[in-house]
Amino acid sequence: MLPELLRAVMAYVRPLDVLPLSRCAKRWRDILAAANEAAWQQWYLADFGPYAWGDLLPWRDRYRHSWWLRLEPGKRALGLTLGVDFKASYHPISITEGEESDGDEVPSLGSLIISDPSGEVPIQEFNIDYRVGDDDPDAETGGLDAEVYLAPDGRLDAVAVYAHDGTLFDPARPWVNRAGIYPGSTLRRVLEAYRLTIGDVERGGGGRDGPIFTLGGVHGLHFELELFDEDDIFQEPADTWFDFPAIAFYVIPVSSSGKSSGSGDEE
Repeated sequence: MLPELLRAVMAYVRPLDVLPLSRCAKRWRDILAAANEAAWQQWYLADFGPYAWGDLLPWRDRYRHSWWLRLEPGKRALGLTLGVDFKASYHPISITEGEESDGDEVPSLGSLIISDPSGEVPIQEFNIDYRVGDDDPDAETGGLDAEVYLAPDGRLDAVAVYAHDGTLFDPARPWVNRAGIYPGSTLRRVLEAYRLTIGDVERGGGGRDGPIFTLGGVHGLHFELELFDEDDIFQEPADTWFDFPAIAFYVIPVSSSGKSSGSGDEE
């Protein structure tokens, strides 16, 4: 009787409430795994919107994939959590020829593997190539998934995301989550997702490849725009910028939202 009761309850709870239960005894995991695929599809569409990455994964796994790699302002990005000891938590290795990965220093150009400790997420080996953002302000970002910014004690202070694997997830604005915004999305799509106008775009400093901006009322998130005309760098945001892509999203602590985490104007 209990399995039938649990399945009935599953029809009324959200996946974010279900996932902790899925880490319990195998019996409960098996029951949850047998949940109606259509329900997971409805949950996904409600929380993340249309799925844009093909049909290779069942809806349950698509949900976990999107949840684990979400870009959540002030909290986390691509599975990296702000505030944790970066080296101890993610064990990065150097990808610079001749550079050792041992010792206390974090490799300035490195690679790491993100995995879910519970073993529930079907991305057991999601690889991130990164650069430590403060080490070389003039370095190119081509081919990198992210830049990481570290506090003096080695904690992860901010992440600049270039990879397209994660989308914006704002618990206070569920309509943003369903818009599927990722690095490369246009300024038009970003503003539509947040239900804002060009007047809400504010300058926040300089980035690797373009200026960094913030959105009025949105904390814990900056974005870098690729401006097609150098003269635009010195102009105020205008409607003619709508098609410019947001080439990077900076997930930063909420307490730092009023300051830049880019390479041009550091806190």
